[in-house]
Amino acid sequence: MLLSTLLTLALVPALPQGRPGTTAQRPPAPQAPAPPARGIHGELLTAPPGSGGSVAATLGGSYTRVTGPVASVTAVPAYQVYQLSFNNPGTGWQESCLVGVPGTPVAPAAPLLVMFHGYGVSELDCYLNTPIFKLALERGWYVVAPLGAHQYNFGIPYSQANVEYVLDWAMATFPVDAARVYGVGFSMGGGGVTSYMARHQDPAHARFAAVVNHTGGVSIGNTYWNSVPNTWVFDDVNMFGGSPALHPFEYAQCSLIDLDASGTVIDPSTDMARNAAHVPLLDFTVSQEPLAYLRAQVLALHGWMQAFTGLEQHVEVPGATHSWAWLDAHVALDFLRQHTLTPPRAGTHRVLADREAVWHHFFVYQDAPGAFTPFRWTMLDGLNRLVIDQTQNLKRIVVDHASLQLHTSVPAEVMFGTQDGLPEELTLSGYPIAPSSVTRGGLPTGAWSWDPVAQSVTLFESNATNYPLWRITP
Repeated sequence: MLLSTLLTLALVPALPQGRPGTTAQRPPAPQAPAPPARGIHGELLTAPPGSGGSVAATLGGSYTRVTGPVASVTAVPAYQVYQLSFNNPGTGWQESCLVGVPGTPVAPAAPLLVMFHGYGVSELDCYLNTPIFKLALERGWYVVAPLGAHQYNFGIPYSQANVEYVLDWAMATFPVDAARVYGVGFSMGGGGVTSYMARHQDPAHARFAAVVNHTGGVSIGNTYWNSVPNTWVFDDVNMFGGSPALHPFEYAQCSLIDLDASGTVIDPSTDMARNAAHVPLLDFTVSQEPLAYLRAQVLALHGWMQAFTGLEQHVEVPGATHSWAWLDAHVALDFLRQHTLTPPRAGTHRVLADREAVWHHFFVYQDAPGAFTPFRWTMLDGLNRLVIDQTQNLKRIVVDHASLQLHTSVPAEVMFGTQDGLPEELTLSGYPIAPSSVTRGGLPTGAWSWDPVAQSVTLFESNATNYPLWRITP
């Protein structure tokens, strides 16, 4: 019965991609380069027989070459556990994942646990090498363990896009509690789950309410320098195409912190961790970790997170092997289940956007792609005022007034503060009719427009270096 139900659900129509007015970002078509010879530990990488030696097969994935249903069940590894193949996630890479369907889900909506596998193995790693998958099912949770495009993905953006596609499917297919979506990952997967936590803050998609990171590679650049000379996987054109010195943005955007080669200095301008300061995080290490640089990354992250949030915890136990086994599954699940999603709103919060997307209550448009767009927002409820400052590379920001609870039926105030001195635009929803007046610095201004279709007002700020105050009166 379960298999029949899942097969039916797997054939639902493809979910819409992107947002109105945006263009889906897709990587260039693969050029079939020579496959990497070795992995980061010096191990030989051998393509499966009959693969033609393709890079995709060597990495443990495959490019999308078929059309058809969203997904199909390809195997049933165990009772209540299904392996699915997603044919066209839109990234150029096919996706597979394990899906666990509890016999008696928590009602009326169950938690969803998302598991991220380690380096050089498939999603089966999450089922075979730790009891967390099985114990979550026993608790009545749904479980999803995506491949993330291939076995050596290191949380690269197209891998995260595949994961998002799977989670969109899971959220649309099962009665999941959107406020109780949890993540857990080990090693490469620990870096993957924490990076996903920081890079995905769109209310229209799954967001993590809490995360467990077991000895994760939270700084991919630092992992690269500690993998020298075995950097073939990173240097491959299907990955980063070179070192962090050549591609600093690409490495930093899929890391939680940007740690230097020595493991002592974190770049304060490129820490994606700021995006998830509101997410409870349990970092886990073992005292005699053989991959010492991974333990050092987690300890550096611990110190960094403690400086601006009290929601991160670090636990270390005696141990001398690099294994899922050291993570107590009951401790991890008990930590996760006590948390529900609490998105940031009032007060002051910082964002580091790496692409045009929704970040909390804001859709960010960039001056230039392939670079970071930092900004800070402060919501002052008593003044009905929003402050957007410390901005760089920001072309336009669209504010969802409803989720931010910035009231538009009464005078609303907006202040800008830029770091790069470039002009900026702010669009505020919630205006079915044109405002009666708009002022800047207490004086009437014509530097604004009203869109009757979008029911929004756009402010055109030419010089925000002195924090001009805009006031919109309905």
